[in-house]
Amino acid sequence: MINLNLAKLRKEFRSKKPDFLRTDSNKKIFKNKWRKPRGINNKMRFNKKGHGKQPRIGYSAPHKIKNLNIYGLKDILVFNVNNLDNINKETDSALISNSVGLKKKIEIAKKAKDLNIYISNLKNIDEFLRKAEESLAKRKQTKLKTSEEKKVSKEESLKKVEKKEEAKEKTSEEMKKGEEKVERELLKKEQVGKIAKESKTKKSDKFKQTPMQRSIPTE
Repeated sequence: MINLNLAKLRKEFRSKKPDFLRTDSNKKIFKNKWRKPRGINNKMRFNKKGHGKQPRIGYSAPHKIKNLNIYGLKDILVFNVNNLDNINKETDSALISNSVGLKKKIEIAKKAKDLNIYISNLKNIDEFLRKAEESLAKRKQTKLKTSEEKKVSKEESLKKVEKKEEAKEKTSEEMKKGEEKVERELLKKEQVGKIAKESKTKKSDKFKQTPMQRSIPTE
């Protein structure tokens, strides 16, 4: 629950509190971070008029307002659903940690809604829950699509491997057939060469014989 009285008090106090700017921040480009003046002749260090104010203990917030957020509640970091049991809904508000994931954040938001605990991170819990559930549904769809695509790609790769193996088998069979043909042709050539050699030897033997030997009939 938002504490309006404390929120108003905090706002009034903040409006009176000055901005503590670094020295020469109007002349040079500095980040809006306070740095203590340390120069020997620094006017701000001597608290001279028109040179900005330094933070002092008198500017600290009253005990009632200290460590309160805009809504007048004290922020308590929440990491899981069990941390919500330690929160007092009248004086405290939940602040979901940045390291919490989306699924756990949804669980925390649902339980906080049931317990009527204010979450300072989330302005509208219903809208956040709707958007978060939509994003989770989209994630699931994308995961299913990717898993299906992976399955299809695996099947295609297996088919390609099978085709390659079949092609290898065919080429190996063709190679074997070609080798067999070559072997047959070589055998034929060898046989033809042997026959030609035998015929040549016979002719040479005839020429070596004398005319008397040739006239004698062989049995």
